[in-house]
Amino acid sequence: MYQAAIMGAGMVLQAYGTHKANQDQAKSERKNAGYYMEQADYFDKVGDRQEEIFDYNSKVLVGNQVAGFAKSGVNSAEFMARESLFRSKEVDAIRMETNKNVRAATLKADEALSNSRSLTDPGNNFLQAAGSSMSGAASVL
Repeated sequence: MYQAAIMGAGMVLQAYGTHKANQDQAKSERKNAGYYMEQADYFDKVGDRQEEIFDYNSKVLVGNQVAGFAKSGVNSAEFMARESLFRSKEVDAIRMETNKNVRAATLKADEALSNSRSLTDPGNNFLQAAGSSMSGAASVL
C-alpha cells in the first residue's frame, strides 16, 4: 500500500517539475522572441541606412561624371539613363535583402512565441505529466 502512496507522490512531484520546467522554458522563449523582434527592427534600420549611403554616394559619383562630360562637351543623356537604371536595381537589391532579414527574424520571433504558448498550455502540461506518470507506473508493474 505504501508503494502506491510513494508512487503517487512521485507522480505529483514529477508533474510539478514538468510544469515548472515548461514555465521556465516558456519565459526563455518569450525573451528569445523579444530579441528576434529587436533584430528585425535593427535589420530594417540597417537596410534604410544602406539605401541612404548608396543614394548619397551614387549621386556624388554621377554628379562628378556629368560635370566631367559637360566640361568635355559630351552629351550625358545615355549615361544618365543607364545610371538611373543601375541605381534603381541596386536600391531594389538592398530592399530585398533587408526584407529577407526582417522576415527571417520575424518568423523566428513568431516561432518562439508559439513555443511559449504551447509550453504554458495547461492541456499540454497535463498530457506531458500524464505520459511520464503512466510510463513510470508501467515500469513499476
